[in-house]
Amino acid sequence: MTDRWQRALVEHDDVLDEYLRVARAFAADRWQRAPAPGRWSAAALTLHVADAYRYGHEAASGGPGMRLLVPPLAAFASRVVIFPVMLWLKRFPREAPAPNEVRPDLTLVHTMTQAEVVDRLEHEAGKAIAAFQLPTATRVMHAYFGSLTPYQTLRLVTAHTRHHTIGLRERLTAD
Repeated sequence: MTDRWQRALVEHDDVLDEYLRVARAFAADRWQRAPAPGRWSAAALTLHVADAYRYGHEAASGGPGMRLLVPPLAAFASRVVIFPVMLWLKRFPREAPAPNEVRPDLTLVHTMTQAEVVDRLEHEAGKAIAAFQLPTATRVMHAYFGSLTPYQTLRLVTAHTRHHTIGLRERLTAD
């Protein structure tokens, strides 16, 4: 494993650990409460993050990728220009619509306990990170960035999890 991969894995583990810590800190009576109409609850947000890892695992293992939502040239430009800047700034675009493939099932999330959703996230993240490191891992099609290498996908799920840790922390500290 290269130093680049090792550094990315350490960064990912730190980011995921922080998300899990914040998720476990929620009072059970606030876990399913949306902060505003049309916004996801902490439970739905956590299922969304888990679904992103599940998607990454399945796609890197040869499953279908996301449907490209932008023209191929725009995906290329985003991958070459916006993606590296996003990683460097450690900022993810706010209010970017989640692709359908990773939108949480709001009916399902209401049937799950807090521990079940958090455990699912931890399980899916572990499977995804393991899949990205396999020699057989394939490129992953992302809705906005197009075709990503397993390393790029690792960096993307790290940025995505970091982004949603901020939103989760805001929900935790809100009245």
